[in-house]
Amino acid sequence: MTATVYVSNLNWSTTDDSLREAASRSGVILDSVVDRDPETGRSKRTGSITFSEDHQAQGAIAALDGQTLDGSRIRASLNQDDTSSNDSDSGFGGSVGGSIGGYGGSVGGSIGNGGTGY
Repeated sequence: MTATVYVSNLNWSTTDDSLREAASRSGVILDSVVDRDPETGRSKRTGSITFSEDHQAQGAIAALDGQTLDGSRIRASLNQDDTSSNDSDSGFGGSVGGSIGGYGGSVGGSIGNGGTGY
């Protein structure tokens, strides 16, 4: 069964190939990808490495987590959420509560008011 190792805090200069090379001693790598912004092509400083076996992925985590790659100390985990930092922009919230269930605003405010016959 395949297993994917998620990595974060990659150096801006880390490439798919250098990520693959760093993990290559852990087993058979099916894919290695540094996530990039589709508009700019700039690294998002995260990536993933897919191994052919779960135990290979576990070995890669043990070998890579906390190690320095291309000048940056990286994080590695089987769970994508375990590699994110506190400044992640992946969450929900913030704007939802303000527009739903508020004090009424324009919803229902004019129906039946002023004797208009609605």
